[in-house]
Amino acid sequence: MGVAPKGLIAAAAPSPRCHGGPPRRERADLGHKCARYFVAMSVWIFNTILILADVVLLWLVRRRRGPAAAASLWLGYALVAAALALLVANIGFERHKSFAFAQLCAWALFLHGPLLGVGVAWICDASRRVEASLGAALSVGLASLAIYVFRVEPRWLEITRTQVEAPGLLRPLRVALIADLQTDEPGEWDRRVLEAALDAQPDLVVFTGDYVQLGTLSAYQRARDQLNRILVEVDLRPPLGAYAVRGDTEPGRFSLWAPTFAGTAIQALDRTDYVRSPELDVAGLVLAGLDVGESRNPELVLPPRESDHFHIVFGHAPDNALAGHATDLILAGHTHGGQVQLPWIGPLVTLTEVPRSIASGGLHRLPHGAQIYVSRGLGMERGAAPRLRFGCRPELALLDLVPVPRPPPRVAAGDR
Repeated sequence: MGVAPKGLIAAAAPSPRCHGGPPRRERADLGHKCARYFVAMSVWIFNTILILADVVLLWLVRRRRGPAAAASLWLGYALVAAALALLVANIGFERHKSFAFAQLCAWALFLHGPLLGVGVAWICDASRRVEASLGAALSVGLASLAIYVFRVEPRWLEITRTQVEAPGLLRPLRVALIADLQTDEPGEWDRRVLEAALDAQPDLVVFTGDYVQLGTLSAYQRARDQLNRILVEVDLRPPLGAYAVRGDTEPGRFSLWAPTFAGTAIQALDRTDYVRSPELDVAGLVLAGLDVGESRNPELVLPPRESDHFHIVFGHAPDNALAGHATDLILAGHTHGGQVQLPWIGPLVTLTEVPRSIASGGLHRLPHGAQIYVSRGLGMERGAAPRLRFGCRPELALLDLVPVPRPPPRVAAGDR
C-alpha cells in the first residue's frame, strides 16, 4: 500500500452505509426492526421446539434405566439441540450466523439444562436416587454458571499492569489502553471503567474503537450522546493527551461518531495519521493511530522512521501486526480475548488472523522484533451474540513504559 504525502498513511475509504438522507435512514431503521422481529421469532421457535424435546427426553429417561441408556439419551439430545441451533441460526438470522448459533446454544445450555436437571430429579423414584441427585446437581450447577457468566464476570473488572521495555523513550510513562466499551446502554459500568482509568493517573490514554453498538442510527446517536455525557463528567486529561480511533461499530462518517468525544480533552482521529504533539516529542514518543480498515490490513506499510524515539501504533484490530511494519509497540482490541476462554483450549472465537495466543490478550513479542498488546476489552459483542464472558474478564490495561537502550539493527545473514 502506498504512502500518502507528508508522511501520512493512506486511510481506508469511509463506509457508505450512513451517507444516505433521512428516507434512506428510515428504511434502514425499519429493516433493522424487522430483522429484530425475525430474530425474536427464531429464538421463540427454537425454545418451543426444544421444550418438546425436553418432554420427550424426560419421558425416555423415566422408561429406560442404566448408565448406558442414560448416556445415549443425553448424547442424542445434545446432538438434536446443536442441529436445531444450526438450522435456526441459518434460517432465522440474516447476519452473524456464528454468533446466532452461539446464542441458541446458550439458551439450550443455561435454560433447558437446569430445567432438565429439575425434571430428572422429579421423575426418578426412590430406587434411582443417584440419577435424581445428579439431576439436581446439574440444575444447580448450570444455574450457578449462568449467573456467573451473564451477571458476574462481565462486570468483574480486571486492571492489568504490564511493564514494557521502550527503546528510545526519554522517561518512564504510563499508557492506559481502553478497548471495546461496546455498550448499547451507557451507564455506571462505563463510568466505573473511565474513573478507574482516571485514578491510575496515566500519562497517555488511547481508545481503540467500538464505543457503542446499536443497529439503528437514531438509537446509536442517543447512546453515543449518553456516553459523551459520561466522558465529559469523568474528564480524562492526561499530560500527553488522549486519542481515539474508529472501530467496527462506529458509522463510517467521522461526523457521526466523533461527537462521542465532543467537549472532552480526547482527540478523535478521522483517518490513519501520526499524532503531532510537542509533549510527545519531549517524552521521546511517536504515536500513530490507524483507521479501522488499516488496522486489519496485514500488508500495512508505514513510512520510514523519522527518529529513534519509541514508536507506538494503535488501532482497533491487531491484524496489521502481520505486516511486520517498523514500529516498537502495537496496541489493539477487537478480539475481546475471545470473550470465552476454556482451560487448556483458550479462546473459541477471535475474528482475527493473528495467532490465537496473541488474540487471547496480553503482551507478545512478534517475529520482526516489535511488541503487541491486545486488550480483552471492556464490553461484550451485542446483536446476535450471547452477552456473556467466561475465563476472560473485562480488562483495563495499564502499560508502564520503561526506557531502555535501543539494540543495534539486525544484520541479515547474507550481509555479514
